[in-house]
Amino acid sequence: MIFRLGVKEFIRNIGLNLLIILQLAATLALSIFLTSTIEYRLAHYLPFKEELSSKGLYVLYKGFDYDHKPIDDKNKIISELEKVKEITATYTAPIIDKHSNSDDDIIYNITAYDEKIFTSFKPRLKSGKWLDKREDGDYLPAVISHNWSGIKTGDILALTGYNDKSEEVDVKVKIIGTLRDGAKVFSKNSHDAYDNYLDLYMNYNYEQELRTTLFVAVDDMEKFDLSYIISGKGFITFDDDITDEQSRSNMNKVDEYCSAYPLDEVNARSISHITYQLYLLLPIIIGVLMLVIVSTLSISAINTSKQMRNYAIYYMCGSQWSSTSLISLVNYLIVAGFSFVLSWTVIVGLSLLGMLEKTSLRFSIFPILACLVIIIIGLVTSVLTPHLIIRKTTPREIISTND
Repeated sequence: MIFRLGVKEFIRNIGLNLLIILQLAATLALSIFLTSTIEYRLAHYLPFKEELSSKGLYVLYKGFDYDHKPIDDKNKIISELEKVKEITATYTAPIIDKHSNSDDDIIYNITAYDEKIFTSFKPRLKSGKWLDKREDGDYLPAVISHNWSGIKTGDILALTGYNDKSEEVDVKVKIIGTLRDGAKVFSKNSHDAYDNYLDLYMNYNYEQELRTTLFVAVDDMEKFDLSYIISGKGFITFDDDITDEQSRSNMNKVDEYCSAYPLDEVNARSISHITYQLYLLLPIIIGVLMLVIVSTLSISAINTSKQMRNYAIYYMCGSQWSSTSLISLVNYLIVAGFSFVLSWTVIVGLSLLGMLEKTSLRFSIFPILACLVIIIIGLVTSVLTPHLIIRKTTPREIISTND
């Protein structure tokens, strides 16, 4: 009975309800983008929160020591330091295509990651899958950057690398994914800034790099006996019981082959940056919530005022006077359902058309939860408003007034 009356009231006021659906859909869309923006701010900090919160060093590996000898052995670094918990690094190496149709051999860059890095942060891909989803085989799994050579996901390349003795090593490389051009990746550069967590990343643009890059797991390189050097960004974390003197000693020792900065300082600046970004978004968040509350109050008040006579008639026909809130609830649920579907349909459609590629939009559980919070706030408001309006009015008074 209540549901049928709620549907009837929705249809009776279809013009006003359509305007409400558009207004609520726009509010939900705004909340989706706002939540995505907040998530985007945190998405690059959370993957390495454990390292940044640890005692240790944020390091920029130079690839070579003062004697121009390549740095390629993490165990050697560990042996020279005190109370090292873990070393996380980025690696690089060249690999050559000698079978191309070009007159000259094509040289690709290899950027290799420790497992901690490629499982913690997954960049946006144009197609295929990231390294954490790779499968074992008689080939080297790799994600390739955007390129003009026509190489795509699923291709197998016959390439030539080098072992520790500078001997050639033939290896088949299977492309399991293609990086989206402009996507953020864990930085392979050793000369970038070190202010906060955002400096861990770089936007990979093919036109700036001028050479195709293959992203691989360093463990897979070792399986094929391919040599590499440690070059790029990473972490050296210490045991919790390390002393300040030991920390300073470690920092001085690594100066030979990398630039090092205390993790606690980088983490403090990272937290400060995130706090500031959220502070900038706070007025928008408050504005959205106020918009939802005020608009829902106004709309519920208008609907209730327009339907007072109908509510009185329902009462005379046997409905409870308090059921007006439930009728308003059903009406709002229908409006909210259409608004939710409309907002997500538009956003998903624009995303599929590629019109939102350069935005911070992220399809995850958090934008959905934000929409549900807004709908619940509107739900509570729509239930309370009729009750507050009619609580001091009787059905007889309403009918006699309208007569």
